[in-house]
Amino acid sequence: MIVDRLSATRNCDEAPIPVNEDHQGIVKPSDVNHDSYIALRNAIKQLEETSKTNATRTGPRGSIGVPVSGEPLRVGTPVASLALLDVGAVPPEQSPIPDPPGWVEPKSEIKLVFRDSPLLTEAVRTQARRDVSAFREYLLGLQIPVSDEFPSIGVGAGPAKTTQVLPSMPAYRSRATIAQDWLVDRRALTAQYSNYAIEELLTRRIKNHPPNSGLQDVMAASAISGYYNRSFWDSDIGGGRWTVQLWEIRRAFGKGFTDKLVAFALKAIADDPEEEADANFDIYFYKKLRISDEVIESAPGRIDTIKAIIEKSGIDVTTPKAKLDFAATAVGRKGGTILVDLSVSNQTEIPAARGELRIYFAPDVDLLREAKGSMKDPSTTLKSARLVPFDLIAARASQKAQIELRPIAGAFRSDSLIIGLGYTCETCIKDTYDHSLKFDLNQLPAKICVNGKRCRQGSRS
Repeated sequence: MIVDRLSATRNCDEAPIPVNEDHQGIVKPSDVNHDSYIALRNAIKQLEETSKTNATRTGPRGSIGVPVSGEPLRVGTPVASLALLDVGAVPPEQSPIPDPPGWVEPKSEIKLVFRDSPLLTEAVRTQARRDVSAFREYLLGLQIPVSDEFPSIGVGAGPAKTTQVLPSMPAYRSRATIAQDWLVDRRALTAQYSNYAIEELLTRRIKNHPPNSGLQDVMAASAISGYYNRSFWDSDIGGGRWTVQLWEIRRAFGKGFTDKLVAFALKAIADDPEEEADANFDIYFYKKLRISDEVIESAPGRIDTIKAIIEKSGIDVTTPKAKLDFAATAVGRKGGTILVDLSVSNQTEIPAARGELRIYFAPDVDLLREAKGSMKDPSTTLKSARLVPFDLIAARASQKAQIELRPIAGAFRSDSLIIGLGYTCETCIKDTYDHSLKFDLNQLPAKICVNGKRCRQGSRS
């Protein structure tokens, strides 16, 4: 099962934890000692502690809003980490959610399409139409021109809420799914509508938006939609990176000001996404908030207080950071081994200093040749997972490594190999973007590029 990065990574806080299992093995652990069970248990405990201390969650990784079905997955296409797929969610307290303070009955009704389910009673459907319509009018009142369409709604047994969008199709052909345990939580559906509508708003002007900014679109949509869902319901439950910070700004300056601040920031992103462009999303988003504050006729010192709130939470919006990107090619060789050429590049003007690369393979493999300086990764049971320390990757420079591996007999239940890649360093952004790459083993007699296109033909050696 492959899902889009937004579905797989929403509110995932740290680097992915490799689990040596296929999808079924991950979502149906054999016992309480299974890696996926331990990982989920630890994540839930950490979330509970975070909620108690109101600490900042690092939230959504950069994710790409592309279809999760209806389009074939290409060779070498970046995919979600296997360890993060459909691991379920903790259902809310089973008590009805009341109307939020200042509730205004909607003057119009959005047309929703429901898929057949005995759980989607007429009462549930009526409430859904009422909630989504009111939420849409709330956004329209902030001069945010959101859509009056939404994917068809169904009930599932998977994660709390997922949305699968087919951008080339009418909205009803896409799907919004809510786990049955979450039907009682009215906030679940408005959260999906909020993210869908704001992403759709940004997608509408994609022709004027350079492709390399698409990732920042999705990150912005996630933060903004999460904030508005919380603000609408006047609820501080949940929320990831930047959603939490925006909520703290709301605590300091009130709902009215913060709702407008976020609305003008969204408008600034939509109208001129490359204004104040920065590879670091945190700096980029803060600059958009600063523009928005100026539009609202900034009170003296207010933006300084906003900056202090953000930086107190652990987000640095002033110091430039390095960011690393990965590329890989793979070639099949005689004897069934695979030769992988990795490239790590620093395209920023900031040197990446004193860090480590993280490499793992799923399914697990035997390593015959490793990157220089590799050490076994103690955080996982995957025997091929490696940490590669580095002192420096200079600005506008790259490093290369070659790895030779052999698939473990019986470990591969499919014809694909996923290479997971990540990094940390003292001068780098806190990278929560999943760099996993997928390769089709059936095509390895030829050299395969990570963008899904065939490179020059490679021969078996």
